[in-house]
Amino acid sequence: MRLKNTLAILLAVLMIGTLAILPNVLAATYNGSTVYYTVINDTMLDLMYASMPALVGEKMYVPYTLFTEFFGIRSSYSAAEQILFLSNAERLVRFDITRGMAYDKNLNEIRQAALIIRGQVFVPAEFVADYFGFYYSFVSGADIVRLSDNSATYPDQMLSSVYADKMRAMLTALTAAVTSTTTVTSTSTQTSTTVVKKTTLPPAVSQTTLPPRDVYLYFLLEDDKDLPEILETLNARGLYACFFCSADAAASLPSLLVRGQSAGVLVSRPPAGMPVSRYHAYALAQAADINDRFFRLSRVQSRALLMDFPDGPADALTAAGYDVLTPGFLADPDTDVLASVLEYFSSTRGSVYLALRADADTASILAVLLDSLCAVGGQIK
Repeated sequence: MRLKNTLAILLAVLMIGTLAILPNVLAATYNGSTVYYTVINDTMLDLMYASMPALVGEKMYVPYTLFTEFFGIRSSYSAAEQILFLSNAERLVRFDITRGMAYDKNLNEIRQAALIIRGQVFVPAEFVADYFGFYYSFVSGADIVRLSDNSATYPDQMLSSVYADKMRAMLTALTAAVTSTTTVTSTSTQTSTTVVKKTTLPPAVSQTTLPPRDVYLYFLLEDDKDLPEILETLNARGLYACFFCSADAAASLPSLLVRGQSAGVLVSRPPAGMPVSRYHAYALAQAADINDRFFRLSRVQSRALLMDFPDGPADALTAAGYDVLTPGFLADPDTDVLASVLEYFSSTRGSVYLALRADADTASILAVLLDSLCAVGGQIK
């Protein structure tokens, strides 16, 4: 018994000593946000700005997809209605993002809100964990958010020492991925380090600086073979876009939603020779078919719609309840996309709405295109 007590005391002393000497440089800010790390049971997730926890007021928020991916919670999300359902066999919660409220299966109000953070849906971590019978904890000394079930083995106090090396490496990788000047400030020393990754821009771009303007990205998705590369580029920059899917690309919906992207309906060009008088019925039937596929895949539908032909029946689709997008720039497959976008940006004023084709050409130039837009004052939303 004395030996066990001695070992317990030694272990406690070692843990306290380890925590005391851990460097506080792990606590940092990035893009103006405190860097928080995520642990699921005993596994620390990769650190990505787009999906790292966020402290809003006094509540910690995490992407709802953590609960669906790691804890078997079912979900349904309508981007058009801003409604998120989370459920298991026993419980259900409905988040009305627009109203900032939640409701249980009996429509009783719950004073909890889901939020759109960095372009995706975040939920209050402690509330959702407790509601569905899981555990939430926050290791304040190391800024670690932990969600767990009964399979976790490490005590919370050990996480910062077990994962210290990984946390340092991930923070270094996060700051190294910055494509413009970003300041990372240590909360312990209040000194700052500036990390700059130089990007080679076309000569015309590097010599022209315009007033800052918002840039909104949309993609026409007709197949998914180049989608992974495009998503990787957006993810590396913490950016989000709406992907308008054709019927052939509708199966990509789950992979888009799980990454925080949104989806809309893409009405493709009608077959050659179709009379203009049939465009109305053709467009409505195609939109209904895509939404049926969306619903079968993820129990969601979209009212956002984009047409890939100029003389489509926009008024008829609007009358049918669709929000028809008319982008300022619609990529022509037969032109140089990079040059065309930059020319359009420099020749217009106000917010910029870009519709790009999610194909190999766009995938190959997307990183340079985004960097170029930022260099001339574009603020990508």
